[in-house]
Amino acid sequence: MSGTVTGMPELKRSLGLWGATGVSIGAIIGAGIFVLIGVASGIAGPAVIISFLIAGLTAFVTALSSAELSSFITEAGGSYIYAQKAFGNFWGFLVGWTKSFDYIVGASAVSLGFAAYFSYFLGLPPGGSIALIAAIALPLLLMLINLKGVGEAAGANSLLVGLKVTALAFFIAVGGFVLLSRGDFSNYQPFFPKGIAGMLSGASVIFFAFVGFNTVTVLSEEVRNPEKNVPRAIMLAFAISTLLYIGVSVVAVGLVSWNVLGTSAAPLEVALRAATGNVFLLKFVSVSALFATAYVVMSSMMGGARALFAMAR
Repeated sequence: MSGTVTGMPELKRSLGLWGATGVSIGAIIGAGIFVLIGVASGIAGPAVIISFLIAGLTAFVTALSSAELSSFITEAGGSYIYAQKAFGNFWGFLVGWTKSFDYIVGASAVSLGFAAYFSYFLGLPPGGSIALIAAIALPLLLMLINLKGVGEAAGANSLLVGLKVTALAFFIAVGGFVLLSRGDFSNYQPFFPKGIAGMLSGASVIFFAFVGFNTVTVLSEEVRNPEKNVPRAIMLAFAISTLLYIGVSVVAVGLVSWNVLGTSAAPLEVALRAATGNVFLLKFVSVSALFATAYVVMSSMMGGARALFAMAR
């Protein structure tokens, strides 16, 4: 952080296009896709593929708005600064504190989810002392990384995002290859077992998996050339995430019956197990869900800190 000529504190611009894109991808692809694909498949059936398209198009409209606003409002704060400049201090105050509350409570809740995942992977009973320690240690560790600055946080972010994207890409590649090799596409029939209503209900659930694309707008003041790089980061992240989501849904529904996916707590692991017995791949995808949860906490902490900073300033 450094001072400006007006005496107001200013954040250091240390993120380039790909760093900003990584922040957006990490915020979009959370633990949701590792779980919601099963929930939505149980609601929509194979039509969950179209549910992803509908949810993606709906979220894309909001993404365009965020991209446009971020092209000419480059201060930190995201939704808070947009509301404050458009409607005045009162509405900015409400939006800013609501978003801050969302970030703080969200980080706390997801830390508990991380602890539950952590216990599961270690084969420990949920709610034990190890889970409690993990729930407390995760935000403390990520806080220390964030205190170092956005550059260091972005480095940790790149690692977590790389793991998530690689895991989903592996899932699509391996599952797609097996699916095409078998030539059995019976799981796609009937395509609309729950009708149009089921498909639309599935889309409403899946929309949650797209939330987070505008997190990078909260960090606009730490992005180099934000007028161009922030909108580009939003669009790039959205495109990459949407392609991964659709690929995952096509492969998952093709490998395993939608009824099975709908009742599974780990649908991607179940679908991948139907394609390969490779223990490394199965564990890699499972562990990636754990890291996806960890990144949601980091994203919430980064966003919450900048929103509070913008309001304090």
